[in-house]
Amino acid sequence: MNKILQITLPLFFSTMTFGQDFNSLTKECYSLIEQNNTTAFRQTYPKLYTEYVKEQLPAYPEAIAFLKKNDNKKAISSIEKIVDEGYLLDELPTDVKFKKLHQTKEWIALLKKIKDKTPKSKLRFELKNIQDVDQGIRALYLDCGSKFGKQNDKCLFVRKEMERVESVNVDKVLGIIDKHGWLGKDEIGEEGNTTLFLTVQHYKNAEVQKKYLSILEDASKKGKAEPWQYAFLTDRILMNEGKPQIYGTQTISQKGMPPKVYELKDSANVDQLRAKYGMEPLADYLKSFESE
Repeated sequence: MNKILQITLPLFFSTMTFGQDFNSLTKECYSLIEQNNTTAFRQTYPKLYTEYVKEQLPAYPEAIAFLKKNDNKKAISSIEKIVDEGYLLDELPTDVKFKKLHQTKEWIALLKKIKDKTPKSKLRFELKNIQDVDQGIRALYLDCGSKFGKQNDKCLFVRKEMERVESVNVDKVLGIIDKHGWLGKDEIGEEGNTTLFLTVQHYKNAEVQKKYLSILEDASKKGKAEPWQYAFLTDRILMNEGKPQIYGTQTISQKGMPPKVYELKDSANVDQLRAKYGMEPLADYLKSFESE
């Protein structure tokens, strides 16, 4: 199961360290809040998600490190890893940190690979924008909470904006699914496909989630969605209804404590059930939280 580079209010966000670009953008956002410049604020915070992704993908800083050593070949190889995963397809071609490579034949070949990898659907761009806005405001809210406390005026402003974004984006994404069905990665890209899933996964209405669960199940059988996504949504619905989960995907977080698994229906066979949907053993899944 590939790691999802999405910001879902994780417990350990406050322990993460972020680079200069991310921190500069957050400072700009807070300054715009103080200036009451909502228009510029809404143009700025979506950029945070791109910086978050760059810092969470090992291949990105790896490529920069190779470039500093004048090892262009290994730098290109690292960038190709990012492209193969379907991330930063819009951002990499104009990334100034790789300007040194722009005149090389390897870079020209890489641009062709990115072009071939990128679906041409207008919906991909729409979903990419939705993702950037949603994930950007989440990143800012988490950063604000860790720096100033959630009751700080800035954080209350960001929280209100996050709630507005969630409401608008849910309508947009569910409308896309209703009109076009559950679109695959080949149609809307890796990030667009993940945005469909996470929008339904985090929607606070179990009846609506159940409606899209059957659509997601059918999509996973057709290769348009990942099987593990069906397992995650199934468990989320069960947990929201106060019932034991099946696949062990849902955890409960307590401040200062590692996440623990929400109640399981069949703990003895959970790893076998997880394997059926392409997921690692439960113990390995929980270890992944320790590294965040």
